[in-house]
Order: sequence, then structure tokens, then C-alpha cells
Amino acid sequence: MLRAIGLLLMGVAMLSILGGHWAILQAVAWSQMLRDYAKDAPLSTAVVKTFDGKHPCPLCLKIARGKREQEKNPLALKIEKRTTVFVLNAGDALKHPVSGDFAFPPGKTAFHPARNSAPPVPVPILAFA
Repeated sequence: MLRAIGLLLMGVAMLSILGGHWAILQAVAWSQMLRDYAKDAPLSTAVVKTFDGKHPCPLCLKIARGKREQEKNPLALKIEKRTTVFVLNAGDALKHPVSGDFAFPPGKTAFHPARNSAPPVPVPILAFA
């Protein structure tokens, strides 16, 4: 149950970050406009009036204003990615590593002595259960 709630909250957060709330509000506004225009005219005319952009409803105007304000003042900072190239001068030559024998430091060894006893014959049946 906790996982389902976490996934739901994560989905809501992703929807909000990506601006999905504007799409949901716009869909609600279009459905209301379509319903209102279909009361007075045929469905084909209502669809044209809804999506032509010449007859915006108050909710569409608020959504457009909210999008513009969000673009002016974003919550996240936009980071400009640049690559920096470091150039070494001839005098800044890197030191070569010291060559020599390498040995791991002494420590516990994982030594396992050989088995002294033979495996049981016949093989126990419970081992395969």
C-alpha cells in the first residue's frame, strides 16, 4: 500500500514538473467550451469554435496568462552547460609513476584446507527437496 502511494505521489510530482497541470487544465477548458458551444450549434461548428483560437473562454485566458508568468519566473534555474578544456604547457609535464614490483599489503588470507572426508554415499534424498 505504501509503495502504491509513493508511486502516485511520484507521478503527481513528475506531472507537475513537466507542466502537465497546464495540459489537464486546458483539456478541462476545452471540454467545457465544447459542451457550451454544442448547446447552441451543431457539434461540427462547436468543435471548430472550440479549437480555432478566436473564441477563448475565461479559463483559457487564465491558463495562457499562467503559462506566460511561469516562463518569466521559472522555479528551476536554467544551467548553461559549457566544456572547459585544460591545456598543459611543456613545463607542466606530469610526473611518471614510480615503476617497481607491486605487492598487496599483508592481511588475512582466505585459505581453506582441503576436505578430509568423502561425501556421504548414497546422497541424502532430503538434499534435493
